[in-house]
Amino acid sequence: MPGRNRRLVAVAAALVVFLAVGVVWLIRLVTGDPGPAEFVPAATAPAATTTTPPAGALPAPEPPDATPPPAGKPTDRPDDATSTSTATATATATETATRPRSEPTTARPGTTSPRTATTSPSSSSPTSQAAPPAPRTRVIQVGGVTLNNRNPRTMCTVFTNDDAGLPVRISNLRVAGDLRIDAQDCGTDGGSEGPQCRNGMTLQPGKSCYTGASPTTDEPGRHRGFVRLDARARCTSAGAKACSGPELEDDPPTSDRPVIVTWTVTSDDRVCYNVPKPEDDNQSKFCDTADDE
Repeated sequence: MPGRNRRLVAVAAALVVFLAVGVVWLIRLVTGDPGPAEFVPAATAPAATTTTPPAGALPAPEPPDATPPPAGKPTDRPDDATSTSTATATATATETATRPRSEPTTARPGTTSPRTATTSPSSSSPTSQAAPPAPRTRVIQVGGVTLNNRNPRTMCTVFTNDDAGLPVRISNLRVAGDLRIDAQDCGTDGGSEGPQCRNGMTLQPGKSCYTGASPTTDEPGRHRGFVRLDARARCTSAGAKACSGPELEDDPPTSDRPVIVTWTVTSDDRVCYNVPKPEDDNQSKFCDTADDE
């Protein structure tokens, strides 16, 4: 009988310890505070005395497992997941804010990054030198120079650039009297040389051109007049005859201060176009030079 009492006391002590641990665990679960991990020592059960039961007696039942769960072990709660997510987000934000921005900014195609945009120096920078202005060209009318000319036929004139000494641009071809400029067949016969003279053409040194005249009326008779043209040349020195006249002695032309010289050329002889009368024996358009007045 005393041995049975000892077993009952041991079982009761184990149940008391298990119940105490369960109450502590339940309180922590309700309050949400796991609290510091504590080690709760298990109650030391009094030493059990082994007693041999009487013959025929049934063995006593084994006491239930009174081993408490490990003290201080955290439990799975919804609050734990929320706390973990908040802590992770805070750590990430802190790391992003404190990380140095050493990576270069990449601009979208077609745009210029403000960090890489460069500004070209202004053309009005004081260090840049402006190009000097182009020299102003003077225009002076000169005399003493002409284009050689002759009349191979009575109504035709040939002009040759033998006297100016540089290229000459001709313009304003005209003829006096009741005549008009009309080359007709002056280029096919009569000793005419070069191309037909035209306004705006340039006559190089040593070259010639021809022109002619015809009457503006059908009135019979010999129609006469002088052929004239305007000549123009650009002088950069006083070497050519057209650039060394008395008009340029005080201020001769140079490459830095060129001069445009102009003059008028008049044919040495008058051209003549004959309109015969119906009863005249001579029905030719050419004039008899012996009859020239």
